[in-house]
Amino acid sequence: MDESLSPPEQQLLAEIDAIMHTDLERGRKLCVGLIEASRLMRSPLAHVQAAERYGLIMDHQGHAAEARNVLFEALQVAQAQHLFANEACLLEQIARSYYTNAEYRPAIQYWARCVEICETTGGSDRVWMLAKVGLGQIYDALGDYASAATLHRAALGRIHLDYDPWLDAKIKINLGVNLMRYGDAGEAREVFEDALALCNEGKFWDYAAESHLRLGEMFLRQDRLDQAELHLFAGLATARMVDYRWGEANLLLAIAEVKARHGKLEEALETLMEGVKISEEFNFIHILERQHLAIARYAEQLGGYSTALNALKAGFTLAERIQAAAAPERQRELEDKAGLRPSPARLLVELSNHPALDSGKQEEAFAILCRQASAIMGVARVQILLLQEDGLSLKSPSIFIAALDRLERGQEWGQQAWPQLASWLSEPESIIAHDCIHHPLTWGLAAEYLQPLAISSLLAFPVRVPGRLIGLFWMEHVGAQRNWTPDELLHGSQLADMCSRALANSERKRFQREIHQLNARLMESNEALEGRVKERTRELEHANEELHHAMAKLVQSEKLASLGSLVAGIAHELNTPLGGALTIASTLMDEAQQFEDGMREGRMKRAEAERFVALCRDGTAIMQRNINRASDLVARFRQVAVDTTSEQRQSFDLREVLGDVLATYAGVLQQAGHTLECDLAGALLLDSYPGPIEQVISQLLGNSLLHGLAGRSGGVITVAARELDAERIELVYEDNGAGIPESLHRRVFDPFFTTRMGQGGSGLGLYLVYNLITGVLGGEVLLSSEVGHFTRFTMMLPRHAPQGGVTAPAALS
Repeated sequence: MDESLSPPEQQLLAEIDAIMHTDLERGRKLCVGLIEASRLMRSPLAHVQAAERYGLIMDHQGHAAEARNVLFEALQVAQAQHLFANEACLLEQIARSYYTNAEYRPAIQYWARCVEICETTGGSDRVWMLAKVGLGQIYDALGDYASAATLHRAALGRIHLDYDPWLDAKIKINLGVNLMRYGDAGEAREVFEDALALCNEGKFWDYAAESHLRLGEMFLRQDRLDQAELHLFAGLATARMVDYRWGEANLLLAIAEVKARHGKLEEALETLMEGVKISEEFNFIHILERQHLAIARYAEQLGGYSTALNALKAGFTLAERIQAAAAPERQRELEDKAGLRPSPARLLVELSNHPALDSGKQEEAFAILCRQASAIMGVARVQILLLQEDGLSLKSPSIFIAALDRLERGQEWGQQAWPQLASWLSEPESIIAHDCIHHPLTWGLAAEYLQPLAISSLLAFPVRVPGRLIGLFWMEHVGAQRNWTPDELLHGSQLADMCSRALANSERKRFQREIHQLNARLMESNEALEGRVKERTRELEHANEELHHAMAKLVQSEKLASLGSLVAGIAHELNTPLGGALTIASTLMDEAQQFEDGMREGRMKRAEAERFVALCRDGTAIMQRNINRASDLVARFRQVAVDTTSEQRQSFDLREVLGDVLATYAGVLQQAGHTLECDLAGALLLDSYPGPIEQVISQLLGNSLLHGLAGRSGGVITVAARELDAERIELVYEDNGAGIPESLHRRVFDPFFTTRMGQGGSGLGLYLVYNLITGVLGGEVLLSSEVGHFTRFTMMLPRHAPQGGVTAPAALS
């Protein structure tokens, strides 16, 4: 037992195996219960294994055709799950269900497919033997007993590879029938007796009944009636014990023949009529044919000519039915030639030659394909579902509805409407849904689409053009479950190929039109192209010249704006010492006037003279300090202003340069309510250009005031510098302002890009920063920011700037 089955499933299957030859009805009910449970639990292996046993039991009960829907449902599950061994087993069961109804063509197709799977996938030897037996039975039914015996001997020669006493008995019974029919009674008796011994030992009572039947028939052929009767009545009792109706019907036919040879014709007729009821109930047409012919013989011997004639007519009707089933191709060919019913093959040929498929007119081709597919396949609805641009949904431009004989608007399915669509798209293969309500790929459509429209079965084939999937060719059957035959699958695949052809032609025609239009336009513009290129070149050169002039002006304005910020800062700083000096000077002037007046009037006293001298001394000292302070600020401003506009290379300490430029902005930042924090490591000596560094910091400070901290107070600007390694210095500038959205990070260094167009922003500030850092200074600059929290510029500067001096700013690519 397979370990992938749950313990309850394993236990239930073992229980079915134990009783399936002795208590057929209970075994059938257990199978039905397990199939229903496995559907609900989505347990594919349990489903197919229960269906396999169900098919065997229904065959032994004489209901093989009634099991067909369950077998096909399990087959689609096995195929979807790639359970090849189970698929082969189910195909064998399906073939047998067709064989019992004398539908030999599909029986041969399914048994042949079963053999192919077993041989190509290393499948079960047991199933291979069963399929060979089935093919032998068809040859036997068609009267080719030698070929049938050859197939059965081939099966028997492989029994040692996967020994099963039940299968051994089955093969020997069928081989014995072939031997008996072409006259080798001695070997036939041996294999029948071997089979009977195996059945009695294994308690295979259904096959034990059949072994008795075959031995009885053999003795009946030899006119050894007592021995025949002994086996036939033993077989009848065994068949009735296990409700083996097929065997029971055959045994009653043979017993009736024994009674007739004993001269008991009326009893023989009664026995036959009992068997006829069974054959009619279970559609055993082979047995029923022989029963009617036997009734005709016995009735004629009794003088019941009317009864004999009716029985003879019924027997011949059944014989014609069997013969027609044995040669369906010949019958369809005759009907096709007579024009009574064009065959699907003929309709397919006519459709493949239809001019609409090669016209490139997609809508017309789709209409023809859907309409003809409905007739060829005998389905109620056909549509072509096209894969949409998102690659995750399907849409049909129209659907053909046979009952209305017209096209209507088609379906549109995404993953929400069809949950299994993604699974199909990951591995697009044909969807062969005999029971689409329970198919692994289509059950998700049941409630909203399949059941409301009474769609029970469907076929869908991938439609491809070279290199890619286009969609699905989709055919729906309305009504009772339809089990698709190999011929129908072939026809459906051919229709999908025609759809691919129509789509490929449509694309080819479209490409041809586009190429033609492009060629026409190229030919029209070729003559004027050279002149237009020259004209455009002149325009671009002129525009480029104007752009360079404009950029030069804007760059200069940015420098002046930066210098203006420096002036504003130094003016604010100078106000305090100069204001203090002015106040002291005014006070001393007033005091000097009073002292002069006192001297002139002769009322000056020594104490007042001493007070005046002290005041002059203290006042001049204060004035001197304020004037010295102002002088230092002016000197620093002059140095910064000169350095900012200077591009001379020199050796310097980065801390001093940063200290000078930050000092000039201290007043502006303080006035705006912001705080400046510095974190500068030890000596940071560079052989570079101090002016561009000061200009970079000035631009960043201006950017913070204009953008990051605009409209805010309490902002914090941090400038930090440290030695990154022996060759590089890391300079970090950060503010805790509005931040820059990630979507703009790749554009902030572009020239003329600003979020304050018309509000004082030129869009060149960060452009200059980028070009000064990466050009003059030979470094790198990285931006990181989080909206509402911070903006940080990290600059890596080489200790030794590259040779070659300053280069003009260039537009970023």
